[in-house]
Amino acid sequence: MAFYIGRLHVHFPKAIRKIPILLRAEVSGKRVEVWARTNGSDAFVFREVFIDGAYDSSLLPPSPQTILDLGGNCGYASIFFGARFSSAKLACVEAMPWNVDVCRANFSRSRTQAVLFPNAISATGEALDIFIDTYDGRHSAMRDASGTSGTAITVPGITVTDVLDKLGWAQCDLLKVDIEGYERVLFRDTPQWLSRVNAIVCEIHPPYTEEELKLDLGDQFSVRHFPASGEPVFIAVRTR
Repeated sequence: MAFYIGRLHVHFPKAIRKIPILLRAEVSGKRVEVWARTNGSDAFVFREVFIDGAYDSSLLPPSPQTILDLGGNCGYASIFFGARFSSAKLACVEAMPWNVDVCRANFSRSRTQAVLFPNAISATGEALDIFIDTYDGRHSAMRDASGTSGTAITVPGITVTDVLDKLGWAQCDLLKVDIEGYERVLFRDTPQWLSRVNAIVCEIHPPYTEEELKLDLGDQFSVRHFPASGEPVFIAVRTR
């Protein structure tokens, strides 16, 4: 098994493929250490967040006080935001039980103070069937997502409104969304909870388009493409 982190080629002999490794990065002058499973997807997300700068944009609010991470995966985005915006309160929602365990380990290792919700973010609050993808980083509530096997696990759902209310946040200054296609359900028809969000950084997945995202967010947000990682990431900032 082999993968690349930046320009570095890393090879794992078969005997140690299930042993987590420790990766290090620097964010805003702060050293960060995180665990990575040797599954390929953790290395990709590490590179995306800490090397390619997927969420390192001047378009983001300069000093957000509340940051909510939807689709936390192994916790890297939350850890990045915690290091960059040290005064912010953090919360993370992650559906896959094995990712939740890694999030907890990474938050502890990096000393990131984040509230972790072991739930699927749900437009209605109902439980969601999450379909297992052949690639560990692409499990999705959308059965038509690329690579899903048809095998699913059912995960308790929670709405954005319920998360904000449980946290006691009147507003979310920055909402990060990477939920493998479910964003087209979450944002559909400009949900009321958007009035409590000041900025969004979102990766979209086909068949959802930039035009549909802009339509769903409405004229209360200005939406711009942020191509740092090569992925279809968009930043939306409240205009009124």
